[in-house]
Amino acid sequence: MKYLFLVAPFVLILSGCVSVPADFGRAEVDELTRMRGLDSPASADIDAILQRPMSLDAALTVALLNNPEVTTLQAELMLGSAGLSGASQWPEPMLSFSRLELDQPGGVQRTLGLAVSLTDLLTLPARQKMARLEFLSLKKEVARHLLQLANQVVSSFYDYAASCQLTIVQQQNTRAAQLAAQLARRFYDAGNIDQHELEQARIVAGQAALALLDAEVKELSARTELATLLGLSVGDQWHIDPVLPGLPAVDPELPAMQSAAQNSRLDLAIANHHLMLAQQRQAQVGWTRWLGDVEAGYEREQEVDDGVLRGPTLDLNLPFFNQRRSQAIGAEARTQIAAARRLKISIAVDNDVKSAHLKLGNARRRVEVFQHSLLQSHDLSVQRMQEQYNFMLRGVFDLFEARRQQFEAYQAYLTAVRDYWLTMSDLTVAVGKAMPIDASGPGIDLREWFKTNNDETHEHHVMPGQKEKPADPDSTRAPAHHHHGT
Repeated sequence: MKYLFLVAPFVLILSGCVSVPADFGRAEVDELTRMRGLDSPASADIDAILQRPMSLDAALTVALLNNPEVTTLQAELMLGSAGLSGASQWPEPMLSFSRLELDQPGGVQRTLGLAVSLTDLLTLPARQKMARLEFLSLKKEVARHLLQLANQVVSSFYDYAASCQLTIVQQQNTRAAQLAAQLARRFYDAGNIDQHELEQARIVAGQAALALLDAEVKELSARTELATLLGLSVGDQWHIDPVLPGLPAVDPELPAMQSAAQNSRLDLAIANHHLMLAQQRQAQVGWTRWLGDVEAGYEREQEVDDGVLRGPTLDLNLPFFNQRRSQAIGAEARTQIAAARRLKISIAVDNDVKSAHLKLGNARRRVEVFQHSLLQSHDLSVQRMQEQYNFMLRGVFDLFEARRQQFEAYQAYLTAVRDYWLTMSDLTVAVGKAMPIDASGPGIDLREWFKTNNDETHEHHVMPGQKEKPADPDSTRAPAHHHHGT
């Protein structure tokens, strides 16, 4: 056994020690997400959160604590920790024993041996290094999935918030169309309009009713998607605050986003780790292919005459025929694949940022068209139509038509604002982190505005999402403003 004791110090120097974190790497994952703008909550009273309308931040808290996928990701960290621990284990020694008897009585040969794989011992440091890289890659993969979940919650929240408001607007539109159809029937019965005009009013009312059904289905679909991300049932009693944030004063600059993406995109960092792992495996195969399997040990043999033989043993597998050529080819191929994937992701990172930034600028311009001209024109059109109707210069159905067009314009405006924030979420994914933006201005909530402007118009209009200007002396009301920061 003394020969094995001579080998032990050498093995200790080579093997080192791989420590497994007590929290299985969760703290490092939390740091990775925090650096990218997502703070993972340690705990929260979910029942208390659900008792009041949820903000976006509250929805993120619920998702990160309640979504089953988060539990799965934590379990994967535990599995990765187990793999890291296994890579630090020495190869188990192999104990052998034999008892052979001669034909005549009393003749027994006993052999006792203890051996260990030197190949496993020599490759232990390399395997530990690769295990550390694999675990680091796993932690970044878990962080990437958490960020992906958060971005899905953000997009789903904005979609549901817009759907709630769009349904309310369509309810008002449908109500107005039904009133117009009822009034048209009375006018027709009185002989004031012909059947063509009556049927046109009925068509508009029917189309509005169908549009309301579509809006309700879209709202339910958006609620279902958000409920799934939050780990809740769609039928549970929970609600959100459906106010959409107003647009920030300026959008993030493209060069800053491109620079941030190269450092923040976790899929790019993971691809780098995979390439490093493939290169290390290829290097290990390069020098172990000539080594073969080597076992060193100690053996004690008691002969039939009670004589004892003892000493070290060495079993050497000589790679004469293939020198593990197939493994070498496979390792080289995996390195090339990893390098190609890394290059593909690197190219995609830059393209994703440019594309998302271009779409964001387009989405902003669409919103500004509504805010700076289109909504105001519709409001003034309804106002002037109301005045002409009051002086009996235009018919009531002209007023209904102007109001219908106004409703549809505000629906399109809500959709444009929603699309802006969905595109901002896509940009966050492309960059790999949340960019600092100032969305502390007035939020966009058309519920109160349509309640107060359903039956009359006024001189002073402030587009929801814009800063309010000083009121005209003749103004009596202004649209409600809600402040919402992200």
